[in-house]
Amino acid sequence: MAQQASYSTNLGLSISPEFDQKKYPEIWADLVRVRNSIRALQSALDAYTGQTPINPVDYSSTAQSSSLLLQSQAKVYVPASVAISPGQMVNLFDSAGVLTARLADAATPNYVRGFASISAAVGIGDYLEVTLLGADFYVTGLTIGAVYYLQDTPGALGTTPGTNTQAVGYALDTTNLWFAPGIA
Repeated sequence: MAQQASYSTNLGLSISPEFDQKKYPEIWADLVRVRNSIRALQSALDAYTGQTPINPVDYSSTAQSSSLLLQSQAKVYVPASVAISPGQMVNLFDSAGVLTARLADAATPNYVRGFASISAAVGIGDYLEVTLLGADFYVTGLTIGAVYYLQDTPGALGTTPGTNTQAVGYALDTTNLWFAPGIA
């Protein structure tokens, strides 16, 4: 039996009601944008795949709350159209009706939609986990606090923009990139 693409979401980051929204309005606005993007992404994935997530998130319990509840990670499990290594930036596209991963690059541009959250390289047709938002700990040699951009080299990131600028995240430390395309 052929494996089907699927996705899951993992509820994990809770911002306390004590978070001072007035003192940090820019951070609060970014967090709200992230939450809303995740909601839109989940709806789009539901519509695209015709299936519900493996572990769906119920946002109704936080809708009226003063606290902000966020997805710490949203993931898809899709086949690869090329060889992909751990931590590489990937683009998701429609390949004959199947959501498929290829290497992202700033030259084409095949904009980054996620990163390969895998422990070993995969080949063409192999399924891989792609994280759409969250921490990418498959990278090393980062500069703490630096913003990282998609590069012209397929799958790569760096501290200077590629031909078509797309910020993909910022370094939390030397081995962790907070991956949030367009938000960094």
